[in-house]
Amino acid sequence: MLKRSVLLFVVLIALLASAGPVLALQAPAVYYVDTAYVGSEDGTQEKPYNTVVEADDRARNQPGGGVIMVKKDGVYVYDHFVNPVRPGTTGIPLAGPVLYGLLAVLSLVLILAGWLFGRRSRQLQHNQ
Repeated sequence: MLKRSVLLFVVLIALLASAGPVLALQAPAVYYVDTAYVGSEDGTQEKPYNTVVEADDRARNQPGGGVIMVKKDGVYVYDHFVNPVRPGTTGIPLAGPVLYGLLAVLSLVLILAGWLFGRRSRQLQHNQ
């Protein structure tokens, strides 16, 4: 019984450790664009980007994406939202979950097989 409990505990810890990290919800960054601005740029109201493309590129690399505000008639107004690009994507989105699922099934099969073999050996010992 102790061996099974330890094995089950190890399998549960392995599954929890292998689970992908949950992405924390982050507020989108806000980037400002003023096409008439000349000088150093960092996307703030004081030093806005002078093209929307620069703001889009910066917003894509932020975990929460970005809101692009464009200066029109002297006032910054909402222009659009840029979704973040998730680094490390491979194009095979189910590869990790499928692998972990197969490992979980294999672990359960091994646990059940060990339990059945242990039960059968106890029956044989009892009959002798």
